[in-house]
Amino acid sequence: MADSSFSEKRFIATMNAYPHAYDAAKVGKSGGDNILYESLGAWNRKKIFSSIEMVSCSSGVRVIPHFMETKNIRLREFRTPAWLYRILPLLFAWKVLAATCLLFRLRPGSETILFSSSDIFPDAVPAFLAKIFFPKIKWVAAFYFFAPSPGSSEWSYRGLAGNLRGLFYFFSQQICYRLIRFRADRVLACNEIDRLRFIRDGYPAERIHSIYGGVRLSEAEAVPEPAEKKLQAVFMARFHPQKGPVEAVEIWRRVVDLIPSAVLGMIGNGPEEESVKKTIAALGLETNIRLFGFRDGADKYAILKSARVFLHPALYETGGMAAAEGMAAGLPVLAFDHPGFDYCYPKGILRIAPIGDIEKMADAVVSLLKHEDRYRSLRAEAQSLAKDWDWESRADEFLSHLRPLLQNR
Repeated sequence: MADSSFSEKRFIATMNAYPHAYDAAKVGKSGGDNILYESLGAWNRKKIFSSIEMVSCSSGVRVIPHFMETKNIRLREFRTPAWLYRILPLLFAWKVLAATCLLFRLRPGSETILFSSSDIFPDAVPAFLAKIFFPKIKWVAAFYFFAPSPGSSEWSYRGLAGNLRGLFYFFSQQICYRLIRFRADRVLACNEIDRLRFIRDGYPAERIHSIYGGVRLSEAEAVPEPAEKKLQAVFMARFHPQKGPVEAVEIWRRVVDLIPSAVLGMIGNGPEEESVKKTIAALGLETNIRLFGFRDGADKYAILKSARVFLHPALYETGGMAAAEGMAAGLPVLAFDHPGFDYCYPKGILRIAPIGDIEKMADAVVSLLKHEDRYRSLRAEAQSLAKDWDWESRADEFLSHLRPLLQNR
């Protein structure tokens, strides 16, 4: 049944941050992307909005249908020359210009919610410019993750290219942060820590909400438990320096020293793929680590359920939903001790301090694998917590934050 508060309303999302790849398995998806995919799917099934549109580059238009049902959702495409993907600043400038022009052609009005799906230039700046020229629209900005400051303990970029990428991301996000605080009608953060930072910087508390991700519990439950657990642990995240994929390999080197037959599965892709492969080879772990690439759906849960624990050695994290997907598969989680976990993962997780201590993390993995009573207790906690992360309830929560913007008069 349609929600009468929104039945005559239009929802437009900017989703332009895709790389130059048409293969969904190579592109993957972030937690923030998934919040939008799942929410739009739920709203579309319930006919919440009169129309739903997504503004994206050619890569996005080809990849999005792999992650969500797009029937009755209009994908609005702008083209991007392939050579621009080699020069990040020019790429961002082009995407901002092209997405803005497309938004202007769509002429959003007072009955429109415009949602920028990330805090980077190609998504946030076109929404900001549309808000300036069409002030009656309601701009809702996603801001899911504050980039670590250069020189801080959370800075995890390596090498010249990596550091330049990190600096560009940090300073461009700072610009978007100010634009969002200046003109956005609502903000969605993915954790309480970031929400409080907005408030400290003067953004009205009643206009920013924290929303966590979710899991498809029915999808996880439909995958049977295997007769044998072939993996001692599984890592699942984007292969990005902040998520600790290289650290996962280094942790596993010590685990193998103590349990020679231990096998780690790694699900994901991203800019650190080559570094991960080189580290595996350098440490002689080819028979102890299996790389699965990006996986989704039942295939993902089949791999998760073939493991005993979920290894999550992120160096910089404020929330995230990868651990919740591990919990939905019945896996206790081992992670570094990030303050953001106070709000989203109060149980089902072992938090290791200090952050980045590879030896302590490896010892915790071995200890948990060897102590069956502790393992079963933590596993039961994880399964219990995962029940609070169902996507249908998350989509309803997202919608409740939008309702004050466009109530029928």
